[in-house]
Amino acid sequence: MYGARAIGVSLGAALACAATAAPAAIARHHTATPPRDALGPIVCRQAVNPLRREVSLQTTMRPLARTRSLEIRFTLSVSSPGHGKASVAASGLGQWLSPTDPTLGRRPGDIWKLSKAVYNLGAGSYRYAVSFRWLGADAKVLRTVTRSSSRCTIKELRPDLAVRSVRVTPVAGGRPRDRYLALVANRGHSPSGPFTVLFEPGVAGAASQSRQVHSLAAGKRVQVRFTGPACDAASPPTVVADPAGRVDDAQRSNNTLTVTCPAS
Repeated sequence: MYGARAIGVSLGAALACAATAAPAAIARHHTATPPRDALGPIVCRQAVNPLRREVSLQTTMRPLARTRSLEIRFTLSVSSPGHGKASVAASGLGQWLSPTDPTLGRRPGDIWKLSKAVYNLGAGSYRYAVSFRWLGADAKVLRTVTRSSSRCTIKELRPDLAVRSVRVTPVAGGRPRDRYLALVANRGHSPSGPFTVLFEPGVAGAASQSRQVHSLAAGKRVQVRFTGPACDAASPPTVVADPAGRVDDAQRSNNTLTVTCPAS
């Protein structure tokens, strides 16, 4: 019985202490000074069309004592395999921005929220660096703080046509002629839509040829056949996927392949 009463007294005292401490904790929470500067989460919006790709960030800034004006500066960097890190050039980046209301920041309760979005982006990993600057009388700098966001990634969603190889085999019979079997792949992440494959014989006076491809799904390949003059190493044929540029191709440097002629 004594043990039960002792426990009961202890529990009651603990509950009373908790009830007494709770309002003080709540009061401290409500009176805590909000941050003078803060970054929201960085957001990457994906799209097949680079013009619709977006990287955005929202910032929040509050005044210090004796603040007369507020300024924010955004910079954006991108990293991608094979290209390293680079700075993104776009309107509003790399310059100090001020509120449209020049008096914002002179009152203790002022809050300035500023969002920055950048469009027309290539694939890569993006990161913002944001500088906050508080100015006092006569534009004297009271404090400058720079913060970095986390990273977000824009994916390359466009098709990527590539001529991977051309196999050459002789045609039996009269005058020397060869068959050319071109392997065309879509290395991208969306269907190509219709395009043509062009064969340029390389031999003077020989006509070029083209074949139509209805569409090539992402990750798929197609074989395209041509018959033309015998392959001449001194002036070899070339095969071009989408010579008219109808496809919004992520990388056009691999659309053309010069044929390697077999040894005689």
